[in-house]
Amino acid sequence: MTDTTAPGPPDAGESDAPRSARELVLDHLELFTALLKATAGHIARNQPRGTGITDLTMVKSMIANGADLDLDILPVLCRHADELAQRPLESWTTSWFVTGVAKSHRQRITAAQKPAVPAIDDAESLTKLLDATGENYLSGARGIFDLAPIHAMLAAGVTVDDILSTLRSKVDRRVTKYAATLNS
Repeated sequence: MTDTTAPGPPDAGESDAPRSARELVLDHLELFTALLKATAGHIARNQPRGTGITDLTMVKSMIANGADLDLDILPVLCRHADELAQRPLESWTTSWFVTGVAKSHRQRITAAQKPAVPAIDDAESLTKLLDATGENYLSGARGIFDLAPIHAMLAAGVTVDDILSTLRSKVDRRVTKYAATLNS
C-alpha cells in the first residue's frame, strides 16, 4: 500500500511540479480500497457520487492532521466490521468512527511521548534504599535484595525520590520512633 500521509517537503532532485490528476486519482482509489477492505465491504450503496462513503474529505483531513491510516484509521474500522454487517456505514463522518480515530491517534501520540523508564544500577539503588532506612532493616532477610517491586514502581512512573521518601517515613527510626523494621 502506498503512503497516504500528507506529502512532506520534496527530496533533493525531486520536481516541484504539481502531481498529475492520474496520481491523485490513484491515491484516492488506493485509500478508498483500503477503507473498503477494513469495513469488509459493509457500506451503504447507491449514494450519489461524491457524498457519503465516496466523500473521503474527513479521512484525508484525519491523515493531514497526523492520524495514521494503518495505525489509527483502519483498526477502528476493523473493530466495527461485525456491527457494520448489521448496519452498513453511510459516511466517514459517523461519530463512532471520528471519535475512535481521534482516540486512537491521541493514545498513540501519548504513548510515544512517555519517557522511557531510566535504567537503574541495582547495586547503587540497593545502597540508596538501605541508606533511606536509617539502618533499620533485617539484614538476613532475602526479600531486602529483591528489587523487582522497585523496578515495577519505576515502570509505573513513581520517581526514585518518592520511593526513598516513603521508605524513610515508614522505617527510619530517626524520622519516627515507631517505625517498623524493613524485612522485604
